[in-house]
Formats: sequence, structure tokens, C-alpha cells
Amino acid sequence: MPKTHKEPLNNETASSSSIDFDDDAPIRTLAEDDLRVSELAHRIAMTIETSCSEVGLVIGVEGDLGAGKTSLVNLVQTSLKKTDSTLPFYFFRPWLVDSRDGLLTELFSIISEAASKVPLKDTAEINSLGCQKKVPFLSYFCSDRVYQRRKLKSQLARYLSTITLARKITNNLSIPTEPISMAANISLDFMTSLAEGLLGDESLETQKENIVNELNCLSKKIVIVIDDLDRLPADELTEVLRLIRAVADFPNIFYILCYSQKHIESCLHKVFPYKGFDDNFLDKFIQIPFSLPKTEICDLREMFRRKLLDYIRSRLNYESVRDEEKSIRRLEKIIYDEAIYSMKTPRCVSQIYNSIILYSSQIFDFIDIGDMVYLQFLRFRNKELYAWLHNYMSTYAQESNGDHISDAQKDQIRQKLQEVLKPERPAVFGENSYLFTQFLRGVSQKNTHEQGKIMWNIFQPEIFEDCDLNRQSKRFRHQNNFRTYFSLSTPEEDTFFEFVNLVESDYKQAAKLLAKFAVQQKNGRVFSLESFYDNLEGIIIERNSTSFNVNILNCLIHGIDEVALTEGIGDFGMQRSWIRATIIFEEVLSKLPRLERTSIIQKFSTGKSIGWLSRIVYDEIFSHGLTGDQTRPVSDRIFTPEELEYIIETMIKQYRQISGSDMIEIPGFKYMFITWLLCGKASEGEISGWIADNTGNDLVFLEWIYGLRGWRSTNGVVTEPLKLKDHTSFLDVDSVKARLISLKNSNDPDVRKFLPKVEAAIIDWNPNFFDG
Repeated sequence: MPKTHKEPLNNETASSSSIDFDDDAPIRTLAEDDLRVSELAHRIAMTIETSCSEVGLVIGVEGDLGAGKTSLVNLVQTSLKKTDSTLPFYFFRPWLVDSRDGLLTELFSIISEAASKVPLKDTAEINSLGCQKKVPFLSYFCSDRVYQRRKLKSQLARYLSTITLARKITNNLSIPTEPISMAANISLDFMTSLAEGLLGDESLETQKENIVNELNCLSKKIVIVIDDLDRLPADELTEVLRLIRAVADFPNIFYILCYSQKHIESCLHKVFPYKGFDDNFLDKFIQIPFSLPKTEICDLREMFRRKLLDYIRSRLNYESVRDEEKSIRRLEKIIYDEAIYSMKTPRCVSQIYNSIILYSSQIFDFIDIGDMVYLQFLRFRNKELYAWLHNYMSTYAQESNGDHISDAQKDQIRQKLQEVLKPERPAVFGENSYLFTQFLRGVSQKNTHEQGKIMWNIFQPEIFEDCDLNRQSKRFRHQNNFRTYFSLSTPEEDTFFEFVNLVESDYKQAAKLLAKFAVQQKNGRVFSLESFYDNLEGIIIERNSTSFNVNILNCLIHGIDEVALTEGIGDFGMQRSWIRATIIFEEVLSKLPRLERTSIIQKFSTGKSIGWLSRIVYDEIFSHGLTGDQTRPVSDRIFTPEELEYIIETMIKQYRQISGSDMIEIPGFKYMFITWLLCGKASEGEISGWIADNTGNDLVFLEWIYGLRGWRSTNGVVTEPLKLKDHTSFLDVDSVKARLISLKNSNDPDVRKFLPKVEAAIIDWNPNFFDG
């Protein structure tokens, strides 16, 4: 039975450094009793206290795993201690003992220790019971209590030795020891007599009578709880039951056994698999069987609800009270509808609650809490369904982002859903189908005339929800956000949907936000730029709006270079953001009407992402066959010849106007010079003249030269060498070398600091460049 934390979380406890998991520890005090079993525990305690049985009793507390058996026993102990604080109350956990003989040794040790702490009855009462208390010479030098303790300990040790020896002899001779076999009993009796003969004259029966005589002298009962029987394998559990049977009739000792009836019976059937097995066999060991009352679902639901609301109270962050109330009402409905199917015991409450904390604590601001709670309910109810959800949302995201999913694959996924839900009660998804369909994207319930059968439509196209975008950005059902719920990656969904909102209203502000988003990724955000582009492609497909598509391209034209500067150089020296942006550009541009397409072409003259636009033009020069041998079919080109001609003219005008200090701020600016050279529009000496005019400043010169680096991978080691000979079409290598050598004596500390980086990049290409 889990402990319930009454105090609400404050701002400090809401932090990630103070996550309050439920330890699922059994309760120990009446104040922790949320399930109202204190009165029951008190009545069991009174039964033990007032019992006048001449032999010990075994009380069985039966209940499902996690139902609160240990909590009930703890409350029994609390109730007994209120009446007598010195009452011996011990826990014997057999699963901690690693041998059969060790079980008996540990149990006798507990009895011996407990008896040593219990006062003896007065002499008159002992005599009235007929107990012969012999006090030898030793008693004159120690108290009756000390003598009693030593004597009982000695008798238990002797009794234990006889039983252990008899068992070893029997085991060595491979004689079965099942107590229900008459032949086995005869054999065991023979081996016991043999053991008695080896150890002395006293029979095992006499030894046990002496122990009973000593225990009768105790003035108090000893309560021994044997807990966690459910953890034992079948052979060890059966051994514990035999052990209890052997010592259950010791006076003044009460045993409380905690177990699951189903587990016990299953183990007994494994050990005694013959047809004549008696299902009431457990009654031979337990005199007072007692079933733990089943916890009412309303109590479990309220326990879970209170704990969860305490956890989320200070974490919810909505712009309006109405949005917060809407979220809480939805959460309350999920708890009310789902608890009855997923919560059977108090342990289930702890497990589901802890699972929600584990999955949500570090990503709370990025999820819809109702979706997370519903997902965890489904996970505990049906792990196959949970796995299906993951597979379905992953496949749906693939299709939303442009991948082809075959009809056969979709049918297979649909059939798997029917298979997974087949064992479920029809009411689970029949009555709550609306909740299920609102939770999952592209899923609806089919109409069917077959009673008790539920059919589903999946992979249905949906229109993006324009309303409540902030909440939509956190939903599990979003085509990419499902990754957050499974892998705990934290997408910058708030920034992304803020970006989506700005695209149509102010694409220049959206471009600035795009750059801000990229900086956040560089600073350690888990959600990658790849996921951002996946989301972007999905939104474009969903919106299917000409005005939205135009503004997306305008946004990229103005902001994608800022992303590339943050991202850095990728594999093979290519900007990954440029590659993804170019894919989007090509696909969207091809779908635009002629007028809107022309407006985008014209943006090449004013767009701020000159580096990216230059790379597009660079690739198109080859595609159109203006240079090289990489001509592509007309269908594979982005621009028509007329469009490319216009773009080249406008780009060259921009190149001529850019200063050297501005140039070095452009990612991949070397493609500007290559494009300028290859397009055939540069006059003789124009590029060399621009370089001479704009790199007179030594630091600008060094940064410009450094920006011409390439990319190389040798045995998995990536470097960026400065291969000057690749740029001899517009660069005099000897002049560059002479200037670099002269800068060694520069008075500018920034120049002297940056020069070694340039030298290292050149030496990486040519180790002998500066020799001679």
C-alpha cells in the first residue's frame, strides 16, 4: 500500500532536482491509512491478544500482489504495540535465506531471540500449567531469565541438529519427503530415529516437548510475520510450509503468513502434480485464513488523483485560466474512465504514478499531461497496445513527412490493432472510443453491425487544427511530437508553433525566430534540426496553402543562413540545413502558381540568405550545363533557363556590392566566388579586383582566406584543410603566401592570434607550404 503525500508541491519541489517518486513502501501509521484498513487491523490484533489457545496459531492474510498485505500487518503491529509496547513482533523473510537448513536456523534464531526478551510467568502460574521448571546449580549464579534464555537456545539448537541430520541422511539416500506420502513418512521416521541415535538418547519428540515446556513459561505471546511468500519459487515455498507445519504448535507463538492464494496453489501444483492433489491442502498449515478485502476502485482512483494533482499543480503553465480548467477537466475524465481498467491494487497506483513522473518530469513543458497520463494507463493495461501505438505514430509521421507507406503495410498495422484489442472487454474501447480517437491521429471507429466487435479506420488524412496552437504543439497526436512521449526527447515545439503562427503574418519575424530556434539547438536542446525540418515538411503538407507556402520560402530566403552559421559545417563540407531547405524549396516552388513563383524568383535579389541562394545557383549552373559535365534533365532542374538567367544577373549585382567584412559573415561564401566565376558574367580581373579592394584589412584578409577551407576525412578523422590551389582561378597563391609570412610581424594582437589557425589549415593540406 503506497504512502500518500499530503502536502502540495511548492515552486521548489516542482523543480527537476526534487522529483517525488512514490517508494511503494508499506504504510506504518494510522495517519497513512488512505484505504481504511485500520479498523480491520485492530480487530486482528485483538484476536491475537485475547487468544487463549494452548498451541500457536497460523493466521493467513491472503491478497493479490501489491494489495497491501504488509501494510495491514504493520497496522496490526501498531495496534498491538499500543496495548503492550514490549510485545515481541518479528518479521521472517524466507526469500533472504539461501538454503533449506538456513530457513529453520533463521526461524529458531528468531524464536530464541524473542523468547529471551519476554519475562517469565510467576512460579504459581507455571506450576498450575503443570510445567516442571528445574533449576540446576547454574541458576544460583544467573537470573531465571538468563537461565531460561540459555536453556531454550540450547534445546532449540539440539532440536535443529536432529532435524537437519535426519534431512541430510534422507536426501543422501534420495528418499522422497512429501508429507502426504505414507511411505515417505515411514522412511523419514526411520531416518529421524537414526539421527536421534547418533546425537544422543533423547527422541525428537522429547526434545520438542522440552521446548514446548519452556515456551509455556513465557508471559507474553510472540508474533512472527512470514512475509513475501510470493517471491519464493515453488520448491522453497513448499519448504517454508513444511517448516511452519513442523513448529506451528509451539505455544505462545503466533504466525501471520502473507501470500497470494493463486501463487501458493500454483506452486503446490508444481511440487505435487499428481491427480490426487487436494486443493484444500493449504488448510493443513493455516488455522485462520483471512482474505484481504478488495480495495474499492473509487479509493484507488482518489488516491491516484490526489497524488497526481499534487504533482502537476505548480507545473501547469497556461496563458489563461480557461485553458488550465479545460486541461484539468480532460485529465479528470481520463482518470475517471481509465482507472477502473488499469488500477487493481494500491501497488498499481504507485507504479502508474511513478511511471508518469519518470516520463514527464524533465519534459513537462513540452507535453500535454492528459495525453501522457492516458498513454501510461494504456501501457499498464496492455503492453502490446502500447507498442502498437509507437509503431503506428512512427509510421504515420513517415507518411506525413512524405514517405510512401504501402496499402499492404497499412492493412498489416490495422490487423495488428484488431488483434491487440481482441482480448479487451468491448466496453473499454466501445464506450471510450471518442477518447481513443482524440488521442490518436488519423484514427476513427468504423460502423459495424456485429455486436461486441469494434472496427477501426487508420491513416486517415486530417486538417491541421488552427485553434489552440500552443496546446496542439504539445499533443501526442502531432505527427512528430510522439517521439517526446516515448523517447523523452524535448522538442522546441513552443518555438516551432510560434514560428508557424508568424509565417503567414510576418515572415521576416518568423525568419528571426528560425535563427533563434537554431541557437537553442546548439545550446544543447535534445530536439534536433532534423526534427524541425520533419515538422516543417509535415505542416506544409497539412496546410496545402499557397500563401503559407510562399511565406515559408520567403522565410527560408531570409533566415536559413543564420541557421547554417549556428549549425556549422556538416559531412563532406556541406551545410545540412542547406540540403534540407533546398529539398523544401524545390518541392514547394514546383507547386506554386506562376505569379507566386515569379515573386519568389525575384526574392533572389533581396534575400538575406546569400550563401544558401548562391549554393542553389551554383548547383543549377551545372544542372543547366553552363559548365562541367553534370547536365540534368529538364524535369530535374529547379529553374527554367529564363529564371536562372534572371537570378544570375541579380546575384552578381549583390556580389559586387558586398564588402569584405560582410562577406566573411556569410556561410559558405566561397560558393559565391565560384558561382561568380562559373556563370560567365564576371569581366576580366573583376573578381581579383574585388578581393584586392575588400581584403586590405589584415584581419579581414585572414578570415576571408580561412573561409575558403575544404573538408577531408582520413580513417574517420575529419579535418578542414585550406587547399589554396583549388582557388587559383581568382587567387594568386604566391601573393597569399608572401602576405601570410609578412603578418608574422604584425603589431595587431588579433592578427597574431588568428594567423596560426590559417597556417595550420594550409599545412594540413601541404606540410611544406611555408618551407624555403
